[in-house]
Amino acid sequence: MGKLTIHSRCRGSCDASVTFIVIAGAALSFLAFVALQRMERAQTEVRFHEDAEERFQAIRARLDASATALESVANYFSLGREINANEFRLLTEASLSHLPGIRAIEWAPRIDRSEAQSYEARFREKLGANFKIRSSTNVNAGASLVLPLYPVSLIEPRADNQAAFGFDLYSEPTRRKAIAAAVLDNAVRATSPLRLVQAPDRWGLLMAAPTFPLGTDRTRTGLGEKVPSGAAIAAFVIDDLLAAEPGGQRGADEDGPDDVVHVGGFAAGGDDADAVPVEHPDVLLIA
Repeated sequence: MGKLTIHSRCRGSCDASVTFIVIAGAALSFLAFVALQRMERAQTEVRFHEDAEERFQAIRARLDASATALESVANYFSLGREINANEFRLLTEASLSHLPGIRAIEWAPRIDRSEAQSYEARFREKLGANFKIRSSTNVNAGASLVLPLYPVSLIEPRADNQAAFGFDLYSEPTRRKAIAAAVLDNAVRATSPLRLVQAPDRWGLLMAAPTFPLGTDRTRTGLGEKVPSGAAIAAFVIDDLLAAEPGGQRGADEDGPDDVVHVGGFAAGGDDADAVPVEHPDVLLIA
């Protein structure tokens, strides 16, 4: 009987030990699993931030390169000589072929409203084709009587951007703020995301570089103290700009511009005049 009793106690102790070992092993396995998950999550977050930084720097580099190319176009027009459509094509073709994301490069001279009809007539005679300055439907009637015109008069490539030809960029508030800020700062400035005239179903942005007549003192600070001769414009499709990143992955949603990289913000506000510098999300600094 004694031996049987001793055997029974041993058996119970052994069962408890086995149970403890199983539970402890399961607990340790769970803790190891949680720790591994956290480690993998941390590594994923590090990779995500590294990838995001890489994309950001790549996009910024492309915008900087585009700004430099656009300044070259603007500087050419600041020399004061007129160029025809063929010369403009030669001037811009290198930038269009080597800088991904640019939909078009445009030239928009600054024209006083009183000179609009004579400018249209001269342009039609020079082109041998119809040319009509068109305003945005989103324009304040009172402001339209005092604001100058910035009609798109040269554009490349022409075939895919015909709808923007003749469009008055200054008649639309977001575009006007970017041009006014570019003139005020004597620097390249870009709009916030907008719908392109030549591709209304696509989100895009415009980059503006001011041009001034020879001899203009560009160090003056007021918009009224330095009158530009026009603006060189680069139009971007946001999807194309982001898709050009390493790996070729699309980074923007078709339904909105949530993935636009904001390099900074500066705006010139005021729909009824040439504008005053204020902090505003409608204009991006490119620097």
